[in-house]
Amino acid sequence: MGNAGTAPTATDPAAQEFLTQTVGTLPGDRLRLVSLPAPEAPLERLWQAWPDAEAVLWDPPGGDALAGVGSAVAVEASGSQRFATLEEAVAAATGKTESVAMPGCSPVSPRFVGGLAFAPEGASEEPWRPLGEAYLVIPRWGYRRTAAGGQLTLALAPGQRPRREELTGEYDHLCRVLACDTPQVAVDRELEIREEPSARAWAAGVERARREIVAGSLTKVVLARRLVVTAGVPLRPEELLANLAAHERGLYRFGLRRGGRAFLGASPELLVARAGREVRSEALAGSAPRECGEALPAGELLGDPKQEEEHRLVVEAVRDALAGVCGELVFPPRPAIRLLRHLAHLHTPFTGTLALPVSVLSLAALLHPTPAVGGVPREAALELIGASEEVSRGWFAGPFGVMAGNGDGELAVALRCALVIGERAHVWAGAGIVADSDPEAEVEETAVKAAAALAALGLRP
Repeated sequence: MGNAGTAPTATDPAAQEFLTQTVGTLPGDRLRLVSLPAPEAPLERLWQAWPDAEAVLWDPPGGDALAGVGSAVAVEASGSQRFATLEEAVAAATGKTESVAMPGCSPVSPRFVGGLAFAPEGASEEPWRPLGEAYLVIPRWGYRRTAAGGQLTLALAPGQRPRREELTGEYDHLCRVLACDTPQVAVDRELEIREEPSARAWAAGVERARREIVAGSLTKVVLARRLVVTAGVPLRPEELLANLAAHERGLYRFGLRRGGRAFLGASPELLVARAGREVRSEALAGSAPRECGEALPAGELLGDPKQEEEHRLVVEAVRDALAGVCGELVFPPRPAIRLLRHLAHLHTPFTGTLALPVSVLSLAALLHPTPAVGGVPREAALELIGASEEVSRGWFAGPFGVMAGNGDGELAVALRCALVIGERAHVWAGAGIVADSDPEAEVEETAVKAAAALAALGLRP
């Protein structure tokens, strides 16, 4: 992949020797993972190693965070069966695996990182096309932070036998990049923000949707609109990821760089997680704006018929989807309020125990899209979304996360996110429309959500 950079080396000859000897002796007919010590650094710094290479990042609250560059094994899918296609491909790619770690490091299991567009064929047009409709990757080099410090893991697909010099050169370069704590130079940016569609045109679309709901064709639909931010200078995805990490804790920070663009964000919403037989999900719908430190806006959420109706629809959809595969499913009878920096949401967590061996991707296929990002009934809402939104939402509100070959994994709903291309960032925000929605209030809700995403990315005008 080529070396670059001038940071002082942080590699150990013993680690280089372990790397090359291990790769030389492991069976070449399987996926091989070799873990080595590395300098401790923020996850997003790894993206600087090869700025044009594919890169991923997954940083969940309280979970196993991972950054990666390069591609060892990648799987893609399209069409209505894309969840099932990915599931089969992930299982096949990880069926035979050998994982080895240098003393002081921990062997790791292979994990794919990536996601899916909101809808089938949802990434067939620009600006989304290079990301694909559904894409998961095991990075060639993965980086984790452990109790013992940083750790790099090389992944080699079956049949790959790289030269000794190639491996040691890549490892040395990555350690140099991770060890180089060069402060980011602040760049003055004259931000230009363009609404697509305009607030007035989008409000008219909300009113049309509201009339269809009143007429009885559907109960709820979530409509989204886009802001295009032009910075005048190229935007650095790793800098935006760092801003996301500093802005708000407890969110699902994610990123995928592919085909000359980067999709990244920090979502508050879990779609589904599976660990063995244990399942977690949540309903996060119904929202009100708040200032940092503002008192709990309980009166604006709990007891508000419109907000509670939005939330109830999501709770029922999650319950119905999981009840068919869980022998036990637990959730509170009333929502709580979850406070974020700029928004407050009604929140209902779900925990369950699987009665059937259902993978995280199969669970996601049952749940996605929930009424929090789609609507009720699902098919009618998706048809209206396709007819109403002038620009495809692409990967916005689609599932993003990690998956293992045994069916475990964790997927968030890709919200509070941006697609970054050169000096432009495309930012989406949505709002749930029900019978008593006020178009102007829905415009304001999307404006608050978009502003929150811009602030988290460090792209405030």
